[in-house]
Amino acid sequence: MKVPISWLSDYVDIDMPIEMLSHKLTMSGLEIGSIDTIGGDWGDLIVVGRILEINPHPNADRLKVPLIDVGQEEPVSVVCGAPNIRVGQNIAYASEGAKLTNPKTGQLEQLRKAEIRGISSLGMVCSSMELGISDDHQGILELDQELLPGTPLTDILGDQILETELTPNRPDCLSVVGTAYEVAALTDQDVTYPDTSYFIGDSADEIGSVMEVFVEEPNLCLRYTGTVVRNVQVGPSPSWLTNRLERAGIRPINNVVDITNYVMMELGQPLHAFDRAKVTGNTIYVRSAKDKEILKTLDGQVRNLTKETLVIADVSGPIGLAGIMGGANTEVDDATNDVFLEAANFSASSIRQSRSLLNLNTEASYRFERVLQPELALRALKRATKLLVEICNGSVTRGHIDVYPGKTEPQNITVSLNKLGRMLGAEFSYSQVLSVLLKLGFAELRQPSSVNDLIDTLDPSAAANRDYSLTVTPPYWRSDINIEEDVVEEFARIFGYDNLPSKRLTSEVPEFTPNQYLELKEIVRDNLVGTGMSEMVSYVVTSRENLRTVGAWPDSERAMKLLNPMDQTKPWLRSSLLGNLCEGLARNHRVAPSGVRMFEIGHVFTWAMNQSHDDLPNETEHLVGGITGLRSNVSIWQQAEEVVDFFDLKGILEHALPVKLNFSPADHPALKPGGCASISVNGAEVGYIGQINENVAGFFELPKDRTFIFEVDLEALSNTYDNTPKLFESVARFPSSARDIALLADKQRSSAEIESIIGAHKLVEDVLPIDSYIGDGIPEGTKSLTYRIIFQSETGTLESGDVDKAQRQIMRSLKHQLNVDERFHVD
Repeated sequence: MKVPISWLSDYVDIDMPIEMLSHKLTMSGLEIGSIDTIGGDWGDLIVVGRILEINPHPNADRLKVPLIDVGQEEPVSVVCGAPNIRVGQNIAYASEGAKLTNPKTGQLEQLRKAEIRGISSLGMVCSSMELGISDDHQGILELDQELLPGTPLTDILGDQILETELTPNRPDCLSVVGTAYEVAALTDQDVTYPDTSYFIGDSADEIGSVMEVFVEEPNLCLRYTGTVVRNVQVGPSPSWLTNRLERAGIRPINNVVDITNYVMMELGQPLHAFDRAKVTGNTIYVRSAKDKEILKTLDGQVRNLTKETLVIADVSGPIGLAGIMGGANTEVDDATNDVFLEAANFSASSIRQSRSLLNLNTEASYRFERVLQPELALRALKRATKLLVEICNGSVTRGHIDVYPGKTEPQNITVSLNKLGRMLGAEFSYSQVLSVLLKLGFAELRQPSSVNDLIDTLDPSAAANRDYSLTVTPPYWRSDINIEEDVVEEFARIFGYDNLPSKRLTSEVPEFTPNQYLELKEIVRDNLVGTGMSEMVSYVVTSRENLRTVGAWPDSERAMKLLNPMDQTKPWLRSSLLGNLCEGLARNHRVAPSGVRMFEIGHVFTWAMNQSHDDLPNETEHLVGGITGLRSNVSIWQQAEEVVDFFDLKGILEHALPVKLNFSPADHPALKPGGCASISVNGAEVGYIGQINENVAGFFELPKDRTFIFEVDLEALSNTYDNTPKLFESVARFPSSARDIALLADKQRSSAEIESIIGAHKLVEDVLPIDSYIGDGIPEGTKSLTYRIIFQSETGTLESGDVDKAQRQIMRSLKHQLNVDERFHVD
């Protein structure tokens, strides 16, 4: 929001340097992003000039040579190509040495004396863009006729503009008056509120005889006010109004439209003016659009409407998008005679949904999305009506429309001074607190009614001994104040957080209670980062195609779609993290094709088969990770670059998760058949790991032969995690013995089953798979598996006979249980 100081000064005195005011506002929570100065480079080199005569250029048909009175003894002549110059016009004249904005480059440049087509030009007649006031450079800037030639332009148009960066809960400061209340509270002043008295013109018509309004969606349109102004004279707005709009970032159009925009910027309430003659019939309907209805809006675009869009309509169809933009079919133009003026209050969620569906952002929608108070609508209507009468010479019908189906009484809030003192760490008197709140626009409902109350207002320490309180009504324009703590915050930020006294903590530090689940997450995160993986964070919304590609689309009945998605292409809550992971891998792979390692910990959302859609979905936290490209640990001994494989990711996962993992062959819709394994802990399945299949690789544009991913349910994993302190185990005192053994097993037999039986022997310390072979020399339907077995005893050094005996026992178990034979063993 751009707030010109010249405009702000209409409502509150600015008697301090702009930098100091900016600091005060920022420290109170109203952050000032920048301060722009208009006219800071003008000095005395740009002044008011009056065109005395206009002569044709002898060598150029499109150029003219005006003679200009600039307040000196002799007039000056310049060469000008602007189409809108005329004799008697007051303009902005820049002499040699002035700094002006070049419309082509946007940079400040110093003006030099020039000869244009053989005619000397001693200066320049300026446009608004060249002066840095607005983006308009189609013609010269016209100044008020009462200005005297030679008056420095900085005295007339010089200004400073505060650009505020607001949080969504402060729509009140999307207005000059709302900002004025902040300044008033910080500088101990009262606000001069703009005149909102209702104007009764010469029209003899009652409003009910010329227009009526039916609100068919009272939950979406909380209040609708309007009136008819007749015999308006549409034309350019006065310069004071256009100057203010341009400095606030609004492009002037005509006086009627400019007035609605002016009041919106002044009070924060959007308005709209319809050409009454273009409205069919005498009835306005506020309703949901019908499927396949269309509306050409004021920006010239034809909008396809759906039932989710709230519209303003007459008997013939939509004439405006409620709270967003009017329709071209009722646009106010130079031929307009009567206007219907609207000021309404619309549901924030409805406007947000319509704006998102139509991809149409406006100043009006920006304000409605942040929740405006219904009480503001009528005040804005009265203010705009008054300006239409004064500027456009209109006459107003008697009475006005005010449809307010859900009117509520103002909310009163009681604040305990004791509680306020405890929260802020200091004692404050009744008068201290009340003074600040009144400056912010609060109304007091309870006043001191006894001698003790009066003493409390003067002595805060007296109030500390009793639970004294005050009751106030929040300002009607503040939608963010609802509870006692909100009022305390208002007082604290105006009093100044940096002015509150510092105190030691008097309460005991609470005892730390370990959380097993959080501990597991941090261990996993740290371990994954330690392996060289980068953490990513993605949105919880995704597309239907994304979910279907990775096999995570439940079905239309159980999929969760947002009612008001920020991105219409991604309206679904994710039921798996795999799609988001693949998007991240693909995006980074395009930048770094040599290798990418990424993981994410995030929530997924599911509905059980028998769960009602009225219930909240199940929300669980999952871990996903993936690698693609080349191995990162390149060795100088390698003959060629090596790509990642299944076992690279398996090793990362085994290192990262502080539990014993078991892997078994499995199938998954996103993974390659024969290249996928389920992950289980103590018999409970917790996830999947494997190589992506061709469908996933094609959709996300990933290399199918070198991309491997996993997904683990962290909450299921936490049920198997034991975080009890581990007892120290002494290092083995006796040496170990290693044997390599080659086995012949059925082709479908999993390595995990074999490892489990080998590892069950009491003398086996570890089992390491070395090789898997299918081919020549191996019977059809079988495969050769080679393992290294580490034998070790806790009671003594193993002799060769001990190891041989253990190996025979293992082979008997493998033969009996799995029908696995020994091919040969290597000592």
